[in-house]
Amino acid sequence: MAVGEELSVEAIAAAAPDLIVGDSAVADVRDRLGSLAPVVQIASFDWRRNLRILGEALDLSDDAEALVAQTDQRLATSLDGYDLAGARVAVLGVYDATAFYLFGNDAIPVVDLLRRAGFGFLDELTADATPDAPRVEYSAEQFGLLDPADLVVVFNYGDSGVPSPVAADPLFARLPAVQAGRVVVVEQGERAQGLSVFGPLNLQLGLDFVRECAELVT
Repeated sequence: MAVGEELSVEAIAAAAPDLIVGDSAVADVRDRLGSLAPVVQIASFDWRRNLRILGEALDLSDDAEALVAQTDQRLATSLDGYDLAGARVAVLGVYDATAFYLFGNDAIPVVDLLRRAGFGFLDELTADATPDAPRVEYSAEQFGLLDPADLVVVFNYGDSGVPSPVAADPLFARLPAVQAGRVVVVEQGERAQGLSVFGPLNLQLGLDFVRECAELVT
């Protein structure tokens, strides 16, 4: 099923499922799906919550808790041997050259990932971020607010195959982190998707990412 495509109850029925797992997309047809098999609705991005929900549904709660703990332990120690020295990172998403969205709430998997690895954030710029609205929009004229960042991570959500829209922005280019080459650009594709829905199954992707970031600031 493609992203945004309406669920086909008929197709799900044809698969004769024993359990149906879905995010908010199942809400509108939950009653119909419930006639086929038990339905478990998970959160969109919170992998810990999802794992616990599934653990409870499958009577594997202890295993789920153990996996959460093991994963968090590996994240917490992923940068052992690196001295981040209080390094702060600005993580932003860009769609065009007019604005940027600063990621600031741990509901965003990559924010949670970097924070647990030991990075600090420009929390003063994202104080209004919430789990339901985890990013704050700024105009391109406000790139100077990112001056204190030791590292800048850009998720390029612009047209596929086109360089990041901020690449040629003079205000972005003047940022100390950019001038020092401490920039990571994540283009659309498997890596961006993996960091957006992070969890135990793609732990190595996350570990490689935080180490790449750490290499730039140590």
